[in-house]
Amino acid sequence: MSLWKYEKINPKKLIVIPKKPELFGDNWSDELTKEEFEEVKKYFSSKERLGKILGFIRIKVGGKESTVKFKNKLKTGITFELPRNSLLISIRYRIFDDLLIGNFMKTTLHNIPNLNYKNLKYVIANWSDNGNANTEEELDNYIKSYKIRAGKDFLYYTFLDQSKNLFLRFITKKTNSSIYKISKKIYNALR
Repeated sequence: MSLWKYEKINPKKLIVIPKKPELFGDNWSDELTKEEFEEVKKYFSSKERLGKILGFIRIKVGGKESTVKFKNKLKTGITFELPRNSLLISIRYRIFDDLLIGNFMKTTLHNIPNLNYKNLKYVIANWSDNGNANTEEELDNYIKSYKIRAGKDFLYYTFLDQSKNLFLRFITKKTNSSIYKISKKIYNALR
């Protein structure tokens, strides 16, 4: 007698009809006003750690580029190309992470390997937007507090994240790479 029982459900095929972004307030041709760009600039400039990681953040909205420059000589940067409304909502509500995972914003990296570079995505989304840690002092206190509350788990997951980042620098992500496939299985087993 089998312990496993299943029943075939044969669901109807789901037909997805893409909707125009304008229905949700996004028009890719809308440009930022000068005041709105100042708001964007203030948002990114308030995150002190970004100035130690990036030389610039370029925003491309409505086909027009504007650049937030950090006071350093770094040649690293990011270009975000996205609709005006989504950008403004994400910075006003401090939910920029939604854009990073939304798969519609075009992101171009300049002289950095990925968004994990020097904890970049954490600086923007997790630590600043979610944790309200913008200055170096606030960030240090936030991370210390997090380490205390998380205990050994903090070290474990930090090790996993950093190992993954290091690994991806040297091993290709091509699906036909057997080293990548085996390593991915090991990584997922550890998590």
